[in-house]
Amino acid sequence: MRKLPDRRDPDPTPTLNMATTLLPLFLALLAPQDPPRTATEMVPLQPLCGQERSVVAPPWSSLLRYVPRTDRSVDLVGAGDDPHSHSPDLISDLLYGLENEAVDDGRLFLRTIGQNLMVFGEREAVRRARGWVDEATQIVARPIEVEFAAWEAAELEPPPTVLDAAGYARFVKNRAPIWHAVTTGRAGDALALDHTTWKRYVRSLEVEVAQKQDLSRPATDLYGIGGHAVVRAFSLISADEFAVYMQFAAAQERSMRLTLQTGLPGAAELELPRLESCFGACSARLQNGGALCVTLRGNANGGGQLVLTARVRSGVPPVAMSRKDLAVLPCGALTTRALTEAVTLPKPLDHQDEQVQYDDGAFGAVPAEELVDMAHSLLDSHPGADETDVRCDGVHMFVKGPPEAVAAVEALLHGLQEQLVQNVELQHLANLQPPNVGGAAPAETRAATLHQIAVPTLLGREVAAFRMLETNVVTNVFIEIAQEASSLVPEIGVLQSGVWLRGRCTPLPNGTHLELELLSSDAAVPVPRSVQPGGGVLMEADLAMTRLRHDGAVTSGQSITHGNGPRVNIDGRAFDSTLTTTIRR
Repeated sequence: MRKLPDRRDPDPTPTLNMATTLLPLFLALLAPQDPPRTATEMVPLQPLCGQERSVVAPPWSSLLRYVPRTDRSVDLVGAGDDPHSHSPDLISDLLYGLENEAVDDGRLFLRTIGQNLMVFGEREAVRRARGWVDEATQIVARPIEVEFAAWEAAELEPPPTVLDAAGYARFVKNRAPIWHAVTTGRAGDALALDHTTWKRYVRSLEVEVAQKQDLSRPATDLYGIGGHAVVRAFSLISADEFAVYMQFAAAQERSMRLTLQTGLPGAAELELPRLESCFGACSARLQNGGALCVTLRGNANGGGQLVLTARVRSGVPPVAMSRKDLAVLPCGALTTRALTEAVTLPKPLDHQDEQVQYDDGAFGAVPAEELVDMAHSLLDSHPGADETDVRCDGVHMFVKGPPEAVAAVEALLHGLQEQLVQNVELQHLANLQPPNVGGAAPAETRAATLHQIAVPTLLGREVAAFRMLETNVVTNVFIEIAQEASSLVPEIGVLQSGVWLRGRCTPLPNGTHLELELLSSDAAVPVPRSVQPGGGVLMEADLAMTRLRHDGAVTSGQSITHGNGPRVNIDGRAFDSTLTTTIRR
């Protein structure tokens, strides 16, 4: 390939060679031409190369405390991954493969300058080179718009977990969201949508005890309401569709925050916000303009009533390269590691943080290098295998060669896509049993539903959904003692009541294998009581908990009965709960 040397090269020889090579061309450009036979264009490559961004995954497990951006370790969709980018040199190399005759004959010159490409030479050759860049840009830098919204679900018929464009239009008609956020970007990039309000409050007390005196000071923190999501939407081959991966967190505040007097002389009152919080990660295959829907609702004891939607739309239809011997093929839906990692469910009694479990062998994810190896193996049977160039950056595959070989690689990727990128719907129900004593049940329990969760997922990808009611409680009281002074220090913990589930579906010859973990708990907010004559309170909570697992084959529409969940107290009356999970393909 004839390329001009980089002017940043410390060796002065390339600079001299560049000058001697370009001087005749520049003289030709300056000479009168009628009509002009040469042209020069500076082609921006930023749309192809991409840009570095700072995208942070949503909070996880609780919104009662603000976690610094650098400490958020639960990133299930690759929000913090380096963006997949194409180097200017790669683009220049691909152009050389298309226009090698013109470059070798000295009729076309290519030079990268930063993230730009200088193209100059014969006018027709320059026009063709610019055309190839423009065509590739329409594929690689396809613009998308993502809308993340929350809807009140108390009186709403739960929508399907996957809506097409017409279905989404019917769903939003004459309905106003609680809030919504819209962002735009490139297909395949991690896009953040954050509509969160953080409120500062007095969460705990800190005490300084000296030799003869002590002093307490308020320790503040932040709690969040609203919603935060990171969405990655990958274009698919031969279809105006997207494979969408999302991680989210959302919360609403229930009533005004309560205050708690600790009884300590001169100490500030503690504040106890109550949040209807939900967290999760899901995926779906959507039509252009369609949306995935997550329903999280049920009895007020276990959280709020929300439907969360993520709509993905592009005003630019999918296109293909005009030449049959060149293809730029979307493959990010296959190669992405989004939702290939699992997060362990919490352990409320052990106070252990969740841990991310890595899974290098997840079904549905094919590393980019493996795709390239598969393409080369396929091409071994084609006469033009030696003339075919296959490269993959993780989101797109570039194939240059005989038309038959290019078509074979495209058919390979399309077949994998249709096999691996398939929707599954997961529904979980926790039903309340009628009370054992006579009389009508309270109005809020007549629906007999404790939890109702519906969430979409793709085969082989992790799915998680948490719905809870959470608040702070005083779990312990510590004593600080000096020589002639002492003080009590309250320890603050998080009390959560609700349901946590995570799972993964993989295909079987006659059904689906479901690996599911489920945690359901119920805990009433305790009444504070004094525990020390000199001040200090405790909030002793009772926690009813059921933790279950399913690991086996199921058929579409089959209800998996998990047995009894925790006993729930509603308005002073006890109810049993039963747990079932259903998947549909």
